[in-house]
Amino acid sequence: MAYWGRRLSMMVYIGLLFLGQLVRGLTATGRELPIPTQSSGRVLAVINGAWSLENWSAPVRLRYLASQLHRYVAACEEGFEIHVALVTYEGWNYTGAWNDRDYVCLRRSELLAIGVYMYPFEPLPKGTFGTAGTLAFQHRKLFLRKRALYDTFICQEDDVAVNVGHIKYFLHWAGVFKGTNLYPGFYDSEVMHTSEPVVHRRNKAQSETTVALDWRFKNGQLFKWFNMIFFKSFFRASGRAYFLTAEMLARFCHSRSWLTQLRNYRGEFNPFFGSAAWMEDTFHVVIPLDDFIRAQVHHLSEKYVTEQLKKYLENPGSTKPDKFTPIFQRELSLIFNGCKLGKMDGQLPTGRMHEERPENSSSASFQEACTFCVNLGNILKFRITKQRLFSSFVSLKHCCVKRRLKFLHTEECRESQFHLSD
Repeated sequence: MAYWGRRLSMMVYIGLLFLGQLVRGLTATGRELPIPTQSSGRVLAVINGAWSLENWSAPVRLRYLASQLHRYVAACEEGFEIHVALVTYEGWNYTGAWNDRDYVCLRRSELLAIGVYMYPFEPLPKGTFGTAGTLAFQHRKLFLRKRALYDTFICQEDDVAVNVGHIKYFLHWAGVFKGTNLYPGFYDSEVMHTSEPVVHRRNKAQSETTVALDWRFKNGQLFKWFNMIFFKSFFRASGRAYFLTAEMLARFCHSRSWLTQLRNYRGEFNPFFGSAAWMEDTFHVVIPLDDFIRAQVHHLSEKYVTEQLKKYLENPGSTKPDKFTPIFQRELSLIFNGCKLGKMDGQLPTGRMHEERPENSSSASFQEACTFCVNLGNILKFRITKQRLFSSFVSLKHCCVKRRLKFLHTEECRESQFHLSD
């Protein structure tokens, strides 16, 4: 009897010790946010930034922060009550990092609410890589604490541009998808400013600004749902930000993995926990073709498109892209518009298709595929096989996955090439 008493006491002690660690983990030092006062439109926006680390203290990082705070002021003017939480590591002397009086919401006649939440530095778990510590995970603790106070929750990196358009995009499509397993995704974009001559449109050399989009767009599928066409990548989502409704957050908070998932994850850390990638076991993260521009999140550092420009200048004639070569907005628009032009509102077209084909017959074959595949309830898979940077040339393989029986399907594939005309 004494043995079991000692064992029970030990179990209680261990339980209390674990609970104490959990409580300490949920708290953070810094500057607390006020309680929101609106009855709706309450948004908690977390900006993750390792401002206490030496390589994060450069002036450019604070310029990114300033520009994002101005965007949240603009969202406040549009009717939202925005509370911004700066999540960082302990040791950040944030005095002077911004001036509260620079961020005034005139609609509410008050300063933008800005809180600071500093967490102890934790090294990455074994099997993860890509960054120094677990900062991208810490916002979950704050979301858990604040879950009853807000209607919408945002998590973003410090060097991306999230604006009121993104909030409206998410809330619109979250409402459309309510009760389903679809989730409105976001994707990265970068803008290349270059004075270097690049080959563009039939080998004309010129200087231009080019919008480069997420490489994950190069391999995915198109499908129709309630007369709307959506894209889903074959890779996990990105966007360097994600949004949750209070209802979604309540669903995830009730799961044990909300605070323990980092122990079991293996792979690149930030893209998984800092975007919607971690949700893909629960939701299908999709992009609506009719609204894909609003899903674009600008990565302000332009880091990756600059690297691609360097590769291009080293080998300008290459048409074999590597995995991370971006697709540019003009090429993706051509592909998506080709599919949208083939949309027939659920009805088969009358007459013969060749009578309505444009001069570019290879492009028409892709429109045919969307008309006779997606609109009949099937799935169109595509993969970019050739790509010449800055030339508006894309070659892709697309396959119609036809649903015959519940567990069986057949595929019909073809190749298409796209060029932008002058």
